[in-house]
Amino acid sequence: MTFTTPCFVRVENPEKRKELIEWLEGIGYKFLMRGLESNVLYVDVTSGCLLCAFESPVTQSEMVSKGYIDCGDNIELFKALAAMNDENDRKQWYAYTEYPTNEGKNGVRKFVFNEPARFDSFVDVPSGYYRKATAEEIVEYFKNNGK
Repeated sequence: MTFTTPCFVRVENPEKRKELIEWLEGIGYKFLMRGLESNVLYVDVTSGCLLCAFESPVTQSEMVSKGYIDCGDNIELFKALAAMNDENDRKQWYAYTEYPTNEGKNGVRKFVFNEPARFDSFVDVPSGYYRKATAEEIVEYFKNNGK
């Protein structure tokens, strides 16, 4: 599996951290450094590995300077970004632009979502109006929706 978006998150609750690690393994990441009790998880998209760290010489600010997205303590944002890949649609977020129809809809609205129920609406939507959301769109969505 080739993941595309390097990011990290802080998870203080050990149980939530364990659940997140299991979720990441479920989508294809390999977990390294199982013995560390760090509250920071980060994904290395070049190797497909999930690491528990920053108990090393590398700091969080250095990771940001290397292109990693700092998700703070927002687990859902981290999951949305960590799942991004070019090989499948599993756990992916989509941007859908509403298009004008005969029902009088005008203008353009963009939706960013990952709820499976929303995929039903694609039946009547031409393929050019939806696509996988970019990392920037996902970050903006979470910022604007207080998630």
